[in-house]
Amino acid sequence: MVTNLGMPDWLVRHLETIGAMGNDRIGRRIRATRCRHCACPILVGLDSDRCAWVARATPSPLSPLGEAVAILNGQATYALHVGAGMAELQIRDRWQIAGCPAATRFDVLAAHVCGAGPLPAAPTVTRLSVPRPEQPPY
Repeated sequence: MVTNLGMPDWLVRHLETIGAMGNDRIGRRIRATRCRHCACPILVGLDSDRCAWVARATPSPLSPLGEAVAILNGQATYALHVGAGMAELQIRDRWQIAGCPAATRFDVLAAHVCGAGPLPAAPTVTRLSVPRPEQPPY
């Protein structure tokens, strides 16, 4: 049987099972779920706007050392971009890693690997609103 998206039902079920499609269908918006193998909490979403892969990331922000350890372990790292009512994962390449180290402007997450131990973490990057006086202090 073919769905209203023009895809066979078996393909829709498979994409939903692997986390590539949800109720909102395929998109950049990430969602929290559990790994179907180890049941650990993970974030799942597409990692780019074009030619995207399904990204499965551990929701623990990394320090620069943690990102280096993840890369040495062969894990991809993702920048977590939050804004406008949605969150997205963006794959990081060597240029982004060198230009904006982890835990500076946004959180960096490692790809999920079942059974992997924790990596060196960093505090969550938050934007604080600083109250401004109504009159300048001079």
